[in-house]
Amino acid sequence: MVFKIINKNKMKRSKFLVLGLILSLTSCADTEIETTPILREKAVVVTTLYTPSEHRTEIRRTMVDHGGFTGTDYNGNTGVKVGRNHQLTTTTIPERFGVAFQCEHGTFTVEGKETKHRVLHDKLIASIGDTVTILYQEHYIRTYEKVNGIRKLVKRELYDMDFLDAQK
Repeated sequence: MVFKIINKNKMKRSKFLVLGLILSLTSCADTEIETTPILREKAVVVTTLYTPSEHRTEIRRTMVDHGGFTGTDYNGNTGVKVGRNHQLTTTTIPERFGVAFQCEHGTFTVEGKETKHRVLHDKLIASIGDTVTILYQEHYIRTYEKVNGIRKLVKRELYDMDFLDAQK
């Protein structure tokens, strides 16, 4: 079982809108998104994960010169130019928290930099090896075709799974 964390509801809505637009442009079939009620499953906490924040200042090769004093490196970071082809780039990588679970479908990891990831990490840090109940939702694309004027379901395909929580 693979879970993909959607960091923002706005991203989730736009993902479904883009998917719906693509399906409507590439198919004559009638499609809709189905979201299941909250599902529950037993899983074992394999480990907790923590990556501390990191701050770096480096001299990087400039890919795009913006004119004047700034440029963009090959990783998309803007920095202050130091010479013709180089720039001083400062990057900050936020701390990340996660938990790895083992369930009947396989191993999956929930991780990120948001408060909800830290809360989950902190809640389960002393529960390695314990069985918990995970809560999640599945998202399906249902495809219909009209057969003799009657709308008939021809395909139901799992599109995404959203991890919601883990309870002791």
